[in-house]
Amino acid sequence: MTNKTISTVFLLLLSLLPLCSFGQEESSVMVSNRGYSAYDFPRVTSNSYAENKVNYELVCTYRRFKGDYRFSFVVEINDHRVKPSNGTRHELTGCWDEFGVLLKIDHILSKDKKILGWTVDGLGSICGNTRSYTTFIIIPFEDNTIQKFEIDSKAGLSFNPISAKQIEVWYYYQEWGQTGTAGSFFVPKKQVLVFDAAFDNQVQLRPGDLMENITFLNNPLIEDYLKPNYPGLFSAGLNAMDPDVLKYAFENHYKDEYVDWYKKQGLPVTLEELSSLIGVLGDTKRIPEEYKHLVKYE
Repeated sequence: MTNKTISTVFLLLLSLLPLCSFGQEESSVMVSNRGYSAYDFPRVTSNSYAENKVNYELVCTYRRFKGDYRFSFVVEINDHRVKPSNGTRHELTGCWDEFGVLLKIDHILSKDKKILGWTVDGLGSICGNTRSYTTFIIIPFEDNTIQKFEIDSKAGLSFNPISAKQIEVWYYYQEWGQTGTAGSFFVPKKQVLVFDAAFDNQVQLRPGDLMENITFLNNPLIEDYLKPNYPGLFSAGLNAMDPDVLKYAFENHYKDEYVDWYKKQGLPVTLEELSSLIGVLGDTKRIPEEYKHLVKYE
């Protein structure tokens, strides 16, 4: 075979390879698939890091077929592809605005700045005017296993490493209460990522104590519209049935000028009303009927 023939064959083979694109550009090709068309080749976002001489890489991919988007990911540890384990599916699910940004990958850092895994943002749990986001947490381990968690929120997650083995995960959901969108507010929530002693086994995502490090909500990096307010903290304390959070909300964030808004939302507007509610919660371990419009069912 001559050199010219080899070059021709090589170029022909290259033309048959799928086209991948990075960043905001996209390459696609029309093919026939049992009568269907408009099939886009994968679009890729990736990130890699090394810890303790172990290399980790996350590759997120989506394909579009007939207007639907199919998202998936793979993790490689020292160039070895990790197989699904512990019920983990290598899929990312949620709604997506195709004119928005690509999936965004960030690192999760421990208090001593050790990289523990990734977050993946870009998909939504609700799309439209009241958009909410889904963040995926992906943690790889040296034994070639991974764990994946997903959290829905109004504005993404904020991480607060509190020790070498624990990271607080703060986020918010939107509560409409009894006033609709115009009078809605944002309720803080917290979970805690808990790693084992050697960082080489299972990690747990546990509900967190809101009162612990609650001043983190005043972090200057948090948007002003998410800063603590009485309705948001009251709803958080109510759902947790935590009297300390309820008291904190009233004592630190109740403002007389907003009393009409509070009343429309059905909140206690006097210390006596709050104390009565706390007494009922303590006696019955149940949320009274008049406050159930603020209960978040999950």
